[in-house]
Amino acid sequence: MMKSITSEKQLVEIWQHRFQWRTDLATEDGNIARIIYPGRPNDDRGADLRDAVILVGQELRRGDVEFHLRSSGWQAHGHQQDPAYNRVVLHVVLKHDAGKITVRQNGSTIPVLVLNNQLNSTFARTEDHFSCAAAAAAIPPEKVVTFIQHAGKARFISKATKFHDDIGAMGRNQALYRGIMGALGYPKNKLPFEELSRRMPLHKLASLPHSTPTDREYLARQQALLLGTAGLLPSQSMLPGKKNKFYPGWMEEVEQHWSAYVHDDVMAARDWHMVKVRPHNHPVRRIMAMSFLLLRYRKKGLFTGLFDQIKKALRDNDHRALGEALTPEMACVTDTAISWGPAPLGRARAEIMAINVLLPFTLAWARLAGERKLAKSVLDCYGHYPGLATNTIEKHMVNQLGISRQLIDSAQKQQGLLHIYHTMCTQGECQRCLIGEYREAFRKRAVRLPG
Repeated sequence: MMKSITSEKQLVEIWQHRFQWRTDLATEDGNIARIIYPGRPNDDRGADLRDAVILVGQELRRGDVEFHLRSSGWQAHGHQQDPAYNRVVLHVVLKHDAGKITVRQNGSTIPVLVLNNQLNSTFARTEDHFSCAAAAAAIPPEKVVTFIQHAGKARFISKATKFHDDIGAMGRNQALYRGIMGALGYPKNKLPFEELSRRMPLHKLASLPHSTPTDREYLARQQALLLGTAGLLPSQSMLPGKKNKFYPGWMEEVEQHWSAYVHDDVMAARDWHMVKVRPHNHPVRRIMAMSFLLLRYRKKGLFTGLFDQIKKALRDNDHRALGEALTPEMACVTDTAISWGPAPLGRARAEIMAINVLLPFTLAWARLAGERKLAKSVLDCYGHYPGLATNTIEKHMVNQLGISRQLIDSAQKQQGLLHIYHTMCTQGECQRCLIGEYREAFRKRAVRLPG
C-alpha cells in the first residue's frame, strides 16, 4: 500500500511520475481524465505545475494544474480571487470536501480530480514503469542523444526561418533589433520587449539631432526614449518620493531628455512582468543594456557593427567572441564619472543571445544573400557550440526523461530539450517523440493490468 500523504509536495511528485499510464481516472463531474503530459514545476506566481496537457472527456486541455490535500484549499488560499490561477485546467486533490467544480477568478470553471481512491496496491506495484524516464531507459543512449540533437537543429532552423520572415517584413535592421530586444526580456518579459521595439523602432533611436552629441548625451537620449516609451522612468512608474534603485542621480538627466519629446505611444508599467524577476533581469537593467549596445555600435550602426563582429568570430572559429559582441562596453563612455557597478548584461546571457539571435539571424541573412559559405560556417559553429548556463525547463526535461546531465554537453542538445518540451510535451504530441512512442508501447502492454 502507499504510505500516507501529508503534503501537497508529495501529491505533486506522485502526479508527475506515477499517473501517466492510467486510463481510469475520473473527475467529480463524471469525465474520464488522462494525463498526456503532467506539467513542470512552476517557478512563478500561480499554480503548482504549468504547461500540463490533460485529456478530460473528449477535450484536450493545456494549462496549469493546482494541488491541494482537500478541495476546499482552493478557496482557503484565495485562488478564486487571483487571476494568476486563470490558466488552471484541472484541480487535483487528495480528499474532496467541496463542490464538484472549482471556480476561477474570471468566472470559468474547472473540474476536480480526487486521487484518494486511486492510491491502491495495484498503483503501488506499477509506480514509474510507464513514465517517460522508464521509456528513455529502454532506448540505447546514443539513439536518445541523436534524437535530442535533431530536435536542437530543428529549433535552430525554425528560429532562422522566423528571422527570414521578419527581414522580409520589416527589414534587416529592425529584425535584428527586435530579436535582440525579445532576447533581453526572456523569459518573462519577451513580449513586452518586442512591443517596445515596435513602439520605439531602431530608426527612431538611430536618428540624431543636427549637432552630434557626446557619448554621454547619446546614451542619456537612448535611455530616455527606451525607458520613457516603456513607461519605466521613475516619474512614470514610482510613487512620489520613492527612490529609484537603478542608477540614482543619472536618471534626472535621462528624465530631462524625455521631457523634450512628444509622448504619444507609451506603455504602462503594468505591462511588464516584475514578480519573481531577479534584479539582474529587471526590465530597467535590460533596457540599459540595449542603450549601451547602441552606443557601442554608434558609428557603424547596430546591424553593420554586429555583423562585422559575427563574421570575424566565425572566421576565427571563436564562439566566445559572439557573446562578447553583445556585451555592452560601458568603458566606452569616456566623458562621464558615473560608476554603475556590474554591466547590465553579463557574459552568460550574452552567449545565450548569441545562440538564440545572432546565429539564426546570420543564417537567415546568409541564405537571403546567397552566401553559402557563411551559412555553412553558422551551422558548423552552432553544432560545436559548448554548453551554456542551464534554465528551469532544461533541468526539468533532464529529470523528466531520466537522462544523465553529462549527455547534454552542447548548446545544440540544450536547445533540443527545449524544442522537445515546447513542440511535443506541452502540445500533447507524444506520437512525434521517440521517447513518447516507447512510452505508449509500454502503456498498451499495460492495459491488461488490473486497476
